[in-house]
Amino acid sequence: AKDLILVTLGTGVGGGIIVNGEIVRGQNGAGGEIGHICSVPEGGAPCNCGKSGCIETIASATGIVRIAKEKIESDHRDTSMRACPDLTARDIFEAASKNDPVAGEVVD
Repeated sequence: AKDLILVTLGTGVGGGIIVNGEIVRGQNGAGGEIGHICSVPEGGAPCNCGKSGCIETIASATGIVRIAKEKIESDHRDTSMRACPDLTARDIFEAASKNDPVAGEVVD
């Protein structure tokens, strides 16, 4: 493709950008570092990059698990996620698919 944006979701959030057939490298080679775009300008969670509120802190598997753990601790509703000693993003999505209301809120 001549122009393309690729987003990868996994443990982190990655990306790549191609414009006019050329890779956009950006300053210091960080042109595709879309996971570190600030999406929560105030009160966002700390990110491994040193900033806070990055997309990666909410949309990555790591961020989803963090949000779920925070919700489990603060929410007194029953949730199947409490039974997962090593909670993963897969556990959260499976619980949401089985109509677990707390997991559903995390996914939303």
